[in-house]
Amino acid sequence: MTSLATHQPSLFDPDAETLEERFEAAHTANPGVYRELVRRARRLKRLGLERYSIKGLFEVVRYDRGVRTAPARTGSGSTTT
Repeated sequence: MTSLATHQPSLFDPDAETLEERFEAAHTANPGVYRELVRRARRLKRLGLERYSIKGLFEVVRYDRGVRTAPARTGSGSTTT
């Protein structure tokens, strides 16, 4: 049986990537995510919201990207909204 657990680096591991290195790697792999987060945050600010969570923004972007990139399903059992 294989383990589904992922390796979490220790906070005290001197060879662990820095936060900046992890951001750069993620940004290189998904350059549109950061732009989308900034765009949405600025829109909320224009609408008058003074506080909102980055977690909330990430979840909205994640959902939207999932919907846009999900393969189309056809046949019985598929539903549309």
